[in-house]
Amino acid sequence: MPDVFLKGLLDELSIKCHNLTCNAIVIKNGFFGHNSTVAGLVIKGDIIRQLRGRGLSNVL
Repeated sequence: MPDVFLKGLLDELSIKCHNLTCNAIVIKNGFFGHNSTVAGLVIKGDIIRQLRGRGLSNVL
């Protein structure tokens, strides 16, 4: 489940932008370790591997 703060922001965006659908997906940091909480340290391999098969290729 995404962070409560982020969920609140996405809910507000959905209300203000009627045609907008937002989904937050947690990406686990396999390269630097699961205890790393700095988003900028997530590598593209972790992102690609964890988003593969979700039907997002035309969205990303």
